[in-house]
Amino acid sequence: MARVLGEKPFELSGILKHWVFCHENGMSDEDIRLRRYIKALVCGREDEWEKEDIRCIPSDSAVITLSGGGSMPLSFKGKDGMTKSDLLLLQMLTHIESGRPLYVPIMSNLDEIPYIRPYLSLEGLLYRIVSTTTEGGNGCVDSERVFDNVMHRFSYGGLSSGNVYADYDVRKMVTGHYHVLSRLTDALLNEGRDDRALEVTRLWLRELPSGVVPYDESSLSMAECLYRTGNADEGDAIVENLLTRSVEWIRWIATIRGERHRGSRMTEYRWLLAMDNAMKVLQRHGRTELLTRFYNDYNAALTRYE
Repeated sequence: MARVLGEKPFELSGILKHWVFCHENGMSDEDIRLRRYIKALVCGREDEWEKEDIRCIPSDSAVITLSGGGSMPLSFKGKDGMTKSDLLLLQMLTHIESGRPLYVPIMSNLDEIPYIRPYLSLEGLLYRIVSTTTEGGNGCVDSERVFDNVMHRFSYGGLSSGNVYADYDVRKMVTGHYHVLSRLTDALLNEGRDDRALEVTRLWLRELPSGVVPYDESSLSMAECLYRTGNADEGDAIVENLLTRSVEWIRWIATIRGERHRGSRMTEYRWLLAMDNAMKVLQRHGRTELLTRFYNDYNAALTRYE
């Protein structure tokens, strides 16, 4: 087996070399048959072992061996196959200790690359791929670097003037900023640095007003910060804004009939989830007036969705 697949067949570099990019030209017939059989056996495709190439992942995991003696395990569970983009990323990961950082844009669909999610460190509008995993497997936030970028380096394009029309592309970009600001605020609150979290919240309210691009569920991070720092009225305003929009969307979706309504179920679910999280924030901070005002709408929407 070592002759055909190397000494470490399930180390990432070994998988790429012997499983993915290996050509059978020049191999003996015996080695070709052995390679195909082992590959089919590991992939659970024994009945297809004579095929020249089996399109599957040879393992549900791979390991990158680090120079310091540690390792960087990658899990491919849930992946049905590898695209060329995956292979390109995996090739780059084999050089993770080369000294050149690897980044992933925050707008990337991380569901397509779940094997690197535990190794993502948010540094601004990019995730940096690091060699150490984080608790919970959802990546981490480099709060110092993100805070510096948000407060001193980001440019917000004059959206605070209120006279800017935000088309689809601008809204998508602003939503990306919302994500960064939300993750940073949550990280600072978890670290006990409420004063810095409040600075970020103030900047968010000033530079990205909801009148240009309406706030989404990420704005609950602002509300949480405002409640914790004694600015309850401002927190109420943000939560009320989100709940009002949620109710409007859910009521409008309820008027849709037939196939079009079934196609709107995911949108309805997203707004219901936002409403649920907003209600939890209100309950956590004892904001009973708002909680009572929106409870019937929330309960009706939940019943209708079920």
